[in-house]
Amino acid sequence: MERESVILKQNQLYTVCHYSRDKILQLTWVQEPSPAKYQQGTLVF
Repeated sequence: MERESVILKQNQLYTVCHYSRDKILQLTWVQEPSPAKYQQGTLVF
């Protein structure tokens, strides 16, 4: 069974998804971020 997710934010560096059934918030990096981009992405998360 595939989990249903809602994409909350997506850009060239990352995707933030919410899996409501499992109460999971997921941050997936598309490419390896610089330290500054990592900080920016984790603040959004």
